[in-house]
Amino acid sequence: MVKLQNRIKELRERKGLTLKMLSSATGFSTSAINRWENGIRGLDKDKAHKLSKALEVQPSELFLSEKGAFQLCWQKEKNIQFQKGKFVLSITRQGKRYSKTFELLEDAIKHRDDVLREYENEGRFPKTCKKETILKYQELIGQKFQRLTVIKLTGPKKKENVSRTYSYAICRCECGCICEIEIFNLLKGKNYSCGCLALEKSRDLGVKFGQDRKTREKARISNILNPSPRKTNKTTRIKNITYSSKLKSYRVQIIRDGVHYTKRFPTLAEAMDYKNALLKELDEKLRSRD
Repeated sequence: MVKLQNRIKELRERKGLTLKMLSSATGFSTSAINRWENGIRGLDKDKAHKLSKALEVQPSELFLSEKGAFQLCWQKEKNIQFQKGKFVLSITRQGKRYSKTFELLEDAIKHRDDVLREYENEGRFPKTCKKETILKYQELIGQKFQRLTVIKLTGPKKKENVSRTYSYAICRCECGCICEIEIFNLLKGKNYSCGCLALEKSRDLGVKFGQDRKTREKARISNILNPSPRKTNKTTRIKNITYSSKLKSYRVQIIRDGVHYTKRFPTLAEAMDYKNALLKELDEKLRSRD
C-alpha cells in the first residue's frame, strides 16, 4: 500500500460524481473511497488504475506528488531510488560504487543505461566530474562550523591506500589559521577547529592537573572534545573491566601510550587486583620518566 496525499475528491467533484456513483463505477465501497480521499488508507496499483479509469485521468493525476514519484512507487526502476524529492542512481559492481542525483526520472534512466553500457565495454565507471562535486557543496562557502568558516572548495581527492575520493574545503579558523578539512567531517561535526581548541583544552588541563601528565591529559581531552564519550561498560560497571558470559571470565584492558595491556581472570577480585597493580606500576613509570 502506498500512502500519498491525493486529489481523488477534487477530481470526483469536478466530474460531478457522488461517492455512491463512484462506488458503483469501480466496485469499491463508499467507506473505502472516503478513507482514500482523506488519506486514512493507502492505495495499491490495481485500485489506483481502477479509480483513474472511472475518473478518466492518468493514475499519476490522482496524487499531489510529482509524476515521477508516483511512477517510482509502482513501476520500480532498477538501481534508482526516490529520496528527498530527487532520483538517486546507485550502481555497484565488483566492490566499486557509482552514484548520481537527478531531478527527473527520465534523466536518471537514460544516464543509468549509458553508465552500464560504458561499464560493459570498458570495465569501469565514468569518472566523477570535479566541477559537479564542487557545485554540490557550493552553498557551504561562507558557512561557519564551530570555529571554522568555509572560504573555498578544493574538490575531490584520494587518500593513500583508499580507492574512493573525498571532498575537501579550505577553512579559516577563529585563531587566524587556514586549514584543509574533509567536508564530511565538517557536516558531521567531527572537526571543531584547526587544532587550536584541543591545544587550549590541553593547556587548561595542564594547569589543573600538572604539565607532565601527558597520558592523563590525552584521556581527558578525548572525553571533553568528544560529543558522545564512551560510558562505563554495562557488564560490570567498573572501568577497564568487562565480563564475557560466553567465556565466563573477566577481562582487564588498559591502554597507555599506544600499548594495550589485556588479561583475563576467572573472578572479579583477581581482575581488580591486577588492574590496581598495573595502574600503580604505570603511574610509577610515568613519574620516573618525568
